[in-house]
Amino acid sequence: MAVSPAEAGTGKDRLANIRSALRFVLRRLDRLDDNAPLTPEWQGLLGPLDYRQRAAVTALAHYCSAKGMLPIQVGTEMFAGFIDWLVQRTLTANPAKLAGATRRAWNRFAATVPGWPSQVIESARDPRQGILPLDAFPQSFRDDVAAFEAWLQQSSFERKRTAAAGDTAAVGPAPNGTATTASAPTPAASETRGRALTTTSWKPLRASSAANRAAHARWAASVLVTTGVPIEQITCVRDLVQPLANAEIILMELYRRADNGPSARGTHIADVLRIIARHFIHAPPDDVARIAELGKPVRLQYAGLTQKNETAIARALRPGADLKLRELPDVLMRAARQQLQVAPRRAVSLALRAAALVFLLYRPLRLANIIGLHLDRHLQRDDPRRPDVHRLQIQAAETKTNHPITLPVPPAVNRLLQHWITVFRPLIAPPGNRYLFPGGGKPDGHITPQGFRDAVRTAVHQGIGVKLTPHQYRHLAGKRYLAAHPGEYETVRQFLGHKRLETTINHYIGTQAEESAARFDEVVTGGIAPKPKRGRPRKQPSKPSGAPRKPGTPGKTPPGKAR
Repeated sequence: MAVSPAEAGTGKDRLANIRSALRFVLRRLDRLDDNAPLTPEWQGLLGPLDYRQRAAVTALAHYCSAKGMLPIQVGTEMFAGFIDWLVQRTLTANPAKLAGATRRAWNRFAATVPGWPSQVIESARDPRQGILPLDAFPQSFRDDVAAFEAWLQQSSFERKRTAAAGDTAAVGPAPNGTATTASAPTPAASETRGRALTTTSWKPLRASSAANRAAHARWAASVLVTTGVPIEQITCVRDLVQPLANAEIILMELYRRADNGPSARGTHIADVLRIIARHFIHAPPDDVARIAELGKPVRLQYAGLTQKNETAIARALRPGADLKLRELPDVLMRAARQQLQVAPRRAVSLALRAAALVFLLYRPLRLANIIGLHLDRHLQRDDPRRPDVHRLQIQAAETKTNHPITLPVPPAVNRLLQHWITVFRPLIAPPGNRYLFPGGGKPDGHITPQGFRDAVRTAVHQGIGVKLTPHQYRHLAGKRYLAAHPGEYETVRQFLGHKRLETTINHYIGTQAEESAARFDEVVTGGIAPKPKRGRPRKQPSKPSGAPRKPGTPGKTPPGKAR
């Protein structure tokens, strides 16, 4: 695990020296062999690459050189040994991440670099735990997953309209996996169409949420395959819940894999199976109830913050870390201004992190909303002639809870935003791009969710030694406010944009234990005077003979002296 200088409580150079000394000792003890010289074959292969390309496969080249393996011998079979070597014989902070990046780089070079070995390294997965790619399933299942994803993004009105017209995406496939049409409806399709017309109100999911649900359906199908069901028999989404035994097999297998307990994967799959049964294919109520009952043991029950979130928030709220975190946006922006002339790209990176972090500290929006902030649509100015931003306004259709967001912009946020918008953002924003945080590889796009996460997380880890995800700043805001104003959950609900008060209470009621105990102690002990100490009062020690007296204070006459 990577350790930042702030986390280690030392300077950057000192930490580098410690790592270097540790690596030297481990090599002398033959515990590391991560610096084996490259063989001529590997030197010749890497020679035409630029610095960044070579860095992407250098670890693999050193491993193969140490093992006497030629580039032509690289493949899926040997890659598991490379991963074990990263874990056991190197000081790599994240072996799995490096292995994945190496595999992707190798495959990319195999397709684009002349003379590169043509063999491709397949993703190494545990066959008992792995998730199969979508293209491993029959075409009919892939088509139905795409229809399910599109259906999730439809409104109730659109579903009713397309159901009445016989649209397959709205009513789901027939039991045998074939498409149902208005001209030749099957009995099951006719029954489904009637139910779809009376469906309750449903807010359409965002594209990213719908894609996640579709992926969870693929996860469920993958679990079914690993239990022995032939993949050819999974021809449509309906097959995940009908016959009912399929849903039972999936959920019981997830329960077993989690050591007879709940898991995050179990939660996602249980939810999507219930959605498919109840809403997409309109299974009989008894089947829906059975799937919901089977899903309870595998679903995580959240009461308060998770242990992971509690630990991260507690570390961020330590007195020293909390103060550094509040000051970090200004520190990053000052560093950006200092780097602007000598290293513009580095300066832009620092300024972006400063602007993102100050937003998360003062206005912790959900990730989708903060990366999608638009200069004209969301950042409102009282005086169009002045650049100062006074309000943040997001329409209801753009929020998770379908409620609009209107918040004032504090001066601290506005000040750093102006630096970012006027000085640093123009250096990376393509012409016509109006997103606050442009990027994502598109001229008119915004920064990707992962890019935003990495930027903020790296800055805070290096600055104060704590790792926080963007969403954890919402928990941090709620925790801070309730510590100062215990019990004011409604204020937190409105500020964080929760739809229901129960959501806010369930998240933060556990964080109020210490404050509640302190207030309870005040009530219990209030008005009770401490008991007086027994015994004679202790005599105060007299001052030394040489101690000065206050003017006019009588004292003892020294021997042999008259008064």
